[in-house]
Amino acid sequence: MLVDTDVLITYVLSHNLQMADALIAATALSLGTTLVTTNDKHYSHLR
Repeated sequence: MLVDTDVLITYVLSHNLQMADALIAATALSLGTTLVTTNDKHYSHLR
């Protein structure tokens, strides 16, 4: 599985995320899937 590195870098830099959180966000966005989480602090921008 490949993750769009541009998306990954964008989320690390623009949302001040840790690499693991950015990787989760980038993976969901790259695959076009829904990310289900209770972690609103890190993922609220994905709505």
